[in-house]
Amino acid sequence: TMGGWSPAELFFENVRVPEDHILGEVGQGFSLGMQWIGQGRWLIASRCVGTAERLLQMAVDYAKQRVTFGQPIADRQAIQWMIADSAVEIQATKWLAFHAAWKADQGVDNRHEA
Repeated sequence: TMGGWSPAELFFENVRVPEDHILGEVGQGFSLGMQWIGQGRWLIASRCVGTAERLLQMAVDYAKQRVTFGQPIADRQAIQWMIADSAVEIQATKWLAFHAAWKADQGVDNRHEA
């Protein structure tokens, strides 16, 4: 997939798990997964924000060096708007990820934010 994090199902048959390796109650794995899912989601969001920040910087650098009709495209208002819109979207996403992480740190259900 484009994201690289596609869902998967695992099925095990005739597997013995030592008692001290069991997480939670036997048969309650889905419930535990739903409790823990917010943790994984905000981590993925944080990784994506970091990637987006780097890509935005690359776009800015490119816009400064790419010249058309005698001037850098960074001087064109339409390009500036696109870069500004992207910066705002990245910042909003970053704050949403921070909020989800903060809620997880507080022990509050963050599945909706994440």
